[in-house]
Amino acid sequence: MGPNDVELVRAYTREPGKQVADITFPVTSDFEVMVDAEAGSAIHSSGAQFLTGVLVRDLSANTIIPATPVQASSGALKSNAWPEPYRAFRYTIKAADLNNRENHVCQIIAFLNVGVSNQDSSFALSPLFMLTKP
Repeated sequence: MGPNDVELVRAYTREPGKQVADITFPVTSDFEVMVDAEAGSAIHSSGAQFLTGVLVRDLSANTIIPATPVQASSGALKSNAWPEPYRAFRYTIKAADLNNRENHVCQIIAFLNVGVSNQDSSFALSPLFMLTKP
């Protein structure tokens, strides 16, 4: 990665508090979406503004499942919102939003915009994952 680049490295799902990715989640439990991002040294030092987010797509129902950011998903690089060049963003998917989704196949689309004008954008897709019976 160049010093002026900012990119999403990957998006994946996991059980809350775990470090390893997972691809099956019971509809009765919360789970997390993790998005890893990296900023080059020059752009990070500039304090440029950023905005990131996720769409949790239920491919079986052709709908979006709500995701709640656990920490800041916008702000300035080199601030408390993104203090180091590497940043992991965490989102929570609540079990209450998984009703009637047993055996549904899903995927995450993560996005990142950086800059004030001529924004640089980056995207990441997660592996497919499945919502299962408890």
